[in-house]
Amino acid sequence: DLHAVRKGDSWPLSYLVGPVLSKSFQLIQTIDSSNPVKFMVAAVSTFGPRKFIQEVMLEQNECSSRSEEKNRNLSLKRFLQHFNEIFVPWCLQTDSCSTSARLNLLFALLDDECFSEQCNSIILHAASSHDSYYTCILALVMEKTREECIKKKLHVDLSHHELLGSIALSVTCSFPPFGCSDARAALGGKTEEDPTCLLSENTSTVIYEELFEKLRSFIGTSNFTWVKDANKELSKAKEHLTIKGCESSVSLLEMANFAMEVLNGSFFRLINLSKNSTLLAHVLAALFVIDWEHSTSVVFYEGLDIEAYSEAKDRYNFCKSVHSFRRKINKFLKTISPDCRSTLGSTLVQAIRCVVFNEDKLEIDKVTSLGCLFFLDVMDNLCQSQVEEQTLMDQLLNNSASWPLWVTFDGQRSATLKTEIKFSDASENYRVATFVEKLMLKVGLARVIAGSISSEDSMA
Repeated sequence: DLHAVRKGDSWPLSYLVGPVLSKSFQLIQTIDSSNPVKFMVAAVSTFGPRKFIQEVMLEQNECSSRSEEKNRNLSLKRFLQHFNEIFVPWCLQTDSCSTSARLNLLFALLDDECFSEQCNSIILHAASSHDSYYTCILALVMEKTREECIKKKLHVDLSHHELLGSIALSVTCSFPPFGCSDARAALGGKTEEDPTCLLSENTSTVIYEELFEKLRSFIGTSNFTWVKDANKELSKAKEHLTIKGCESSVSLLEMANFAMEVLNGSFFRLINLSKNSTLLAHVLAALFVIDWEHSTSVVFYEGLDIEAYSEAKDRYNFCKSVHSFRRKINKFLKTISPDCRSTLGSTLVQAIRCVVFNEDKLEIDKVTSLGCLFFLDVMDNLCQSQVEEQTLMDQLLNNSASWPLWVTFDGQRSATLKTEIKFSDASENYRVATFVEKLMLKVGLARVIAGSISSEDSMA
């Protein structure tokens, strides 16, 4: 009890831990063992980064005597010098079984006073090599940097690192991909409470455009006619980067899985991109379409053994995972900007028209039921007023080259039945009539035909 360590006591470091580590530090650097490194992590946690480095570096410092160093605090400049020149290169060595322990030591040595400078040094060194193993190390470094920022409630701006952005972008565009964590670690935004992003907004935007293209390429290989037709609406998005080497269905599924894993780990970064609400709308539209393909597959494979169709099963399972993800993010859809919701709603309405009018692998009754289900999904998750709801209803029932006339609009948001209609195909008439009938049963005659809106809503 007489020699028990009390809070603030540093004698165990000065007379026990420090001398041992100082004399054995060079040996610890040469052997590949995690145990001494873990002991160093514990020492840093107990005595603090600066005191730890001061004691450990005494044996290596030939410019000052031991007593001179012990009687003064290590200056910030010398602390950063030792950290940058000795600990960063050593802790980021690759192909070692002690890599994880050394990374823990490196981040244990972060000091609040120079947190940003240390993070910059770590990122720059980790990004200096372009091989795949170093890319994985860089991903771990970025993930730990974000965790430390959140834990210590500190901010570090790494958006000016062009090399870091270039590596993250190359990971996103590569085929086969390195791994989802390599990209999402830099993006951040896994939760609402995770605002830390290590990439610039422009780089983040390009990455999400590439992820959208991966999803769109997957959608284009669907066996359902309406999904392929809906993909044409998605192709109207902003010009995208070219994906090479992923023509097969297996590779496209792999790319789509990669895109979803990154989105799942950085969704709130996408929501918070301030300059591009159109990009968010297109990514969300792709998720809706894949989710709806899952619903279509459930109906199509009803009574069949999907286990017998290996390729179809893999695609089905992926669509099912997107369905689960969409349910998780639904509560955030009404928080996005009105322009984004409007763009998303218009795109999804065109997809629903493709379902009702173009799908040929299901009976008309099932197709129209799905179309009705999808439109209710849009109304429930996007519309915040009756005006917004009726705008989408107008777009849904409006005539076009690929949609039979059903109603005409007088410009005042009210609609009347058009009685003299001639269809080139009797099935078109039946499809639209069946769809509208089911829609009226769900939402009411007035909302589908009359377009009635309260006076308060019409003045909004």
